[in-house]
Amino acid sequence: MSCGAPLSLEALLAYRQGELDDAAAGEVEEHYFACAACAAALAWLEGLGAAVAGLVGVGAVSAAVTGALVERAAAQGLRVRTYRLAPGGRVACTAAPEDDLVALRLAVDAPEGEGVDLVAEVVDAASGARFTRRTDDVVVDRVAGEAVLVHAGAQIRAFPRTRWELELRTRGPAPRALGAYTLEHTPWEELPGTA
Repeated sequence: MSCGAPLSLEALLAYRQGELDDAAAGEVEEHYFACAACAAALAWLEGLGAAVAGLVGVGAVSAAVTGALVERAAAQGLRVRTYRLAPGGRVACTAAPEDDLVALRLAVDAPEGEGVDLVAEVVDAASGARFTRRTDDVVVDRVAGEAVLVHAGAQIRAFPRTRWELELRTRGPAPRALGAYTLEHTPWEELPGTA
């Protein structure tokens, strides 16, 4: 199967997420209903999305996703604890025993056409030990103005008391900061009234 004018993966993803206006969605539908190659690409994309959602749900992977994926997970019965932060924001956070997922929704104004990376400096409260985690090419919903990071609840529950200093920055030879966010994580069992 081949297509003389294939739809881009970005167009297919935007269509699948319901992010296109009616006219653009109609154009995509008209094309892929008549094109076996683009219909197969959309099916592959849907299968990939389902596989990633399944891996995140069982704690096998953390991911940068769209807000729509988090909302679908909640609609399908997963228990999602959500933290929203503006640049410069700080939040006390945890994961309860029943939380399947923990979602961080970081407000960001990311320029079109520039990749965005996430750098996290993590500090263990007891020992002072620090480590850095980096995630390249974070998905940014420029319409919603946010980057959404999802972690399995079990993964978050395993962390000791820690401070996470997150920074979203542009990608490239001269990266610049787009926003800094601070998470003060306390294990659930250490919170007053939860033991």
